Amino acid sequence: MRTRTPENVVEDIKQAIGFHDERKIPRLSKMLWITDDNFFADRDWAISVLKAIIASGIKYSFTIQARYEVGFDDEMLKLLKNAGFFEIAMGIEFLEDDAFKEHHKKSSYDEIVRSVRNIQGHGLKVRGLFIVGADCHVKGVGDRLADFVIQHDIHGVLIQSMYFVPGTPVYEANKDRLIHKDWSRYNGNVVHYPERISPYDLQKEIIHASRKIYSVKRLIKAVFTGKGLSRVLFIGEFFWHKHVRDSLKRELLYLKSLEKDMRVPSDELKEHYVHGS
Repeated sequence: MRTRTPENVVEDIKQAIGFHDERKIPRLSKMLWITDDNFFADRDWAISVLKAIIASGIKYSFTIQARYEVGFDDEMLKLLKNAGFFEIAMGIEFLEDDAFKEHHKKSSYDEIVRSVRNIQGHGLKVRGLFIVGADCHVKGVGDRLADFVIQHDIHGVLIQSMYFVPGTPVYEANKDRLIHKDWSRYNGNVVHYPERISPYDLQKEIIHASRKIYSVKRLIKAVFTGKGLSRVLFIGEFFWHKHVRDSLKRELLYLKSLEKDMRVPSDELKEHYVHGS
């Protein structure tokens, strides 16, 4: 997408909008996700595209994925708002500085918070994409994640257990920690042995975080006090997350059975499995 002209991108957007409008496909909201997850890699190109969208007169709601650094670019945020973007899906990943260091990330908790606040200060929503299962993660990671989301008014979340992609250096370094290689179950389930928490407990943390964020109490609040897209999206995600939790719960029995399995890399974790300490 970054090699295309801004005019070509605008034409593509118009065709996507027309596809739905002409067929009168029923939708609760009119929004479009710009799917290039490297949209902001070339800043000048991104600015040109946003200006072209504004100049085209398109009146639509857009969302887009971005790294947290975009939250420090005031010019970009103003253009996003003026072009009709209402939300940025931010790859927050972790909330712990130790996790960022462990995975050689330059991010920090304080920078994530500053970025979120600045994006929101420009009238844009933030959707959080999170990863759990870092070696520093312990019991309570789900509560910490949910509290962060609620406290900082994160618009919606995707919580992904850590996994390693075959053919990458990180996979080679961690393949002995995989629980199995049944790729059909690499859909949010815990699939590796973390250092400081059992796979079973980590799966429960994910379920707990989802339930706390998408609670019935927050659903009622969204229905009666939410506005526009925010209300529609929360209602939809409430039921989607319930479906995801049901799927994760079905894996719990299998993960529980691993607590007697000593094929675990950490002696400390083996002790946890056997004695429940």
